Amino acid sequence: MIATLADRKLKAQYQREGLALNAMEQAPLEQVRRLKLDAARHLMAQMGSSVVRSHAFRHFVRENSLWLKPFAAQQILQQINGNNAADWGVYQRYDSERVERFLKGHHREAEFIYFVQYHLRQQLLKAVDFAKTLHISLLCDGGEPLLGKPFDACEPWTLEKQIERRLRDAGEGLSLVSLREWLMTESDFAARLAALAQDKRLPISLEELVAASDFNHRLAALVQRAVK
Repeated sequence: MIATLADRKLKAQYQREGLALNAMEQAPLEQVRRLKLDAARHLMAQMGSSVVRSHAFRHFVRENSLWLKPFAAQQILQQINGNNAADWGVYQRYDSERVERFLKGHHREAEFIYFVQYHLRQQLLKAVDFAKTLHISLLCDGGEPLLGKPFDACEPWTLEKQIERRLRDAGEGLSLVSLREWLMTESDFAARLAALAQDKRLPISLEELVAASDFNHRLAALVQRAVK
């Protein structure tokens, strides 16, 4: 992250654990994730109150609320009830007003998730800016163009009603390709992608954003479920 821990002993402890994980031939992803989140929670305790009051943070949350709030709600629901949306009770089907109320009831955890995403965004932009000075294009695992996953991680949940309605209206005449085109032009997903594509600091186009994500695989699975 951009920020750093003030507690030297704690910082040294995380550095030792991080080096140990990096030394592994194949580090356990869940252990890496827990270490990072634990460090992030200490950062939140250290500087969270000042960060969340800052204009930059509030601007980030406001400008990215379209994907950030559903993402936060999904993360919290997974923590409480597991990864299967069928176990989320009334939240199994996405409803923006209900999710807004849910987030207010879990505002501390939601704020932590916003805090993490804010710093990840700052970190990504700094890395992209530096790479550009070296004429380097950043890639993520698998050789795909680098981009954050949060903006499309919730799509099968947040757009399920729209997708099913679109499928019913089109019947058998709707292909995965045409549904993907609709998602890029008529849904909230398109607005998010367009906003990201306009960010000149990110070396990736709208088409590349869609092609680089695994959204197509999730969309295909959702279509298969909807037409059964």
